[in-house]
Amino acid sequence: MSDIVGLAVDTEKNAGCHSGVELAQRKKSSREQQLQRLKLALLHARAVILEELSQAGTTLAENPAEVGADIFDRSTSDLGRTLCFLLRERGRNKLNAIDDALERIRDGSFGFCEDCGQKIPLGRLEVMPFATMCRDCKSLQEKRERLFGGENEPVFPYD
Repeated sequence: MSDIVGLAVDTEKNAGCHSGVELAQRKKSSREQQLQRLKLALLHARAVILEELSQAGTTLAENPAEVGADIFDRSTSDLGRTLCFLLRERGRNKLNAIDDALERIRDGSFGFCEDCGQKIPLGRLEVMPFATMCRDCKSLQEKRERLFGGENEPVFPYD
């Protein structure tokens, strides 16, 4: 029994000598693997959005049958086109954010907050892979926007 305990202690000592370096390498490798999964998720989301945008483009055209329709039918149709336009705009904005994230992956700046420079936690990136800020900086930005009416407004307008 004491041989087993001694073997376990020796194993722990030997593992402790290399564990710091190995752990750092494993963490780096794990983060790189997770970033690759995020890249694939971004590429998939991009393909889905492009498909949705191409399908939505056909519904924006005015239907020739509406020319003689009454005002209620035309307003319903206009409302549908407006909704479709808004959804397309939202899709384009998301597509731009995804393209920006893919560019940051290429240049090595992906996963770092554009304000403070710290690593964005992988949990946040998994939920929102095109995030450009850590949670704290994003929260601060949103507070500023609520207080001052937009991100183009100065933080202290009377400076």
